Amino acid sequence: MFCDETHCEYVFHETSALPIEDNKNDDDDYNDSSQVGSLVVTTDRTLNSSAVCRSWYVTSGGNGTEDRISIETKGDGTVEEVFIPIRGGVNQTTFMTNTSESCGAGCRTVAAFEAAEDKPWYYRCNVTVGRVGNATRPEHEVSESLRSMAAAAISLQGIGVSSLEVDDMQYQVYPSESAFGLPKMGSNDLMALNMARFAIGTIAMCAQGNEPLVVDGFAAIKGSHLVIDHWDYANLILVSVTLAQLVLGVATAIFAGRVVVPEGGPIAMARVLSPVANKLQNSGKGDLLLAAEGQGSLWIYKAVKSAEEGIYDLFMEEMIHPESKREGVDMS
Repeated sequence: MFCDETHCEYVFHETSALPIEDNKNDDDDYNDSSQVGSLVVTTDRTLNSSAVCRSWYVTSGGNGTEDRISIETKGDGTVEEVFIPIRGGVNQTTFMTNTSESCGAGCRTVAAFEAAEDKPWYYRCNVTVGRVGNATRPEHEVSESLRSMAAAAISLQGIGVSSLEVDDMQYQVYPSESAFGLPKMGSNDLMALNMARFAIGTIAMCAQGNEPLVVDGFAAIKGSHLVIDHWDYANLILVSVTLAQLVLGVATAIFAGRVVVPEGGPIAMARVLSPVANKLQNSGKGDLLLAAEGQGSLWIYKAVKSAEEGIYDLFMEEMIHPESKREGVDMS
């Protein structure tokens, strides 16, 4: 529940229908400490309440001991008598509403009498509780009757008042020491915020206290949140990896561009490798190391550029190195 200078807002919550296992320890030794509970998440659905008030100074009966007071309505000495359903005494605020009257969908007119010895005030406010924002299905909506009840909740008793001349009149008294009975000294904005807070608090209690309703849809699950304390190190690592891949790619492209591959497919490649095959066939050993007969043998693939542009002479060249011999030393 949040409030600012103009309105109050309630944010709806959702609870997982199935229990969620919560492992607070990652070690295998603490697997028995896992807890099972419901996952509660905040939704994007909100409901707002607001109020608009007018105030008048009480010219007589402001000490709360009379059932009628006089208020100055025009500032020119014109007074109007207002009926007060209860004599609540001094230093209190009496909130009143007529349950048969409505100022619109989810709107109720609430009056407040701020009794005091020196500066009594009378207020009349229109309190409105709006519809649910971002609601996507009927179960998300709040009924108009509940919104109307919440708008006038600060003045409701919960039971009918049959002792009054008008049975539709409801009232509630709050001492000046209480949060909702604190004197506003004729401030329309403060009284409007006071009533809007009470209305949105009523919606919040209904949302939290009502029996939960299970609906089909995408259930919320637990996620992970990555926190990086040193972004400079992370950026350095990412840039280094990117540059290393770039250098490797450029080097590979340069090296691959210098390798000459004979045209003609496997047949052309077999012609280039024919000296190696002939060497193995003549030796009858099937291994280049054994065919060298004690001498180190190395075959090199060469591409020699010819006089014509783009023409290369491709061949395999054998390099033979005499094997170094080691003489033994008798230490006896």
